[in-house]
Amino acid sequence: NLEKQQLFFTDSKGEILLPFQVGYGEYSLEQITTPKNYLENEKAKDFTINENTTYSYINDKVVVNVDFYNQPIIG
Repeated sequence: NLEKQQLFFTDSKGEILLPFQVGYGEYSLEQITTPKNYLENEKAKDFTINENTTYSYINDKVVVNVDFYNQPIIG
């Protein structure tokens, strides 16, 4: 079981565009820091990329959406 960890940062819209193509496999998205006025998301988001994954194209690049929401602090 090969496990590789890499650190990426979201842009101002909260999006990440990886600089390389990701192959089929099991992945986990973990939040390291929390935006100001939002609760920490303590659980990682596990997801799979396989032949059944829905994707789109942006500028001739394959894009897979993985939603990872933060809850605002109220009060």
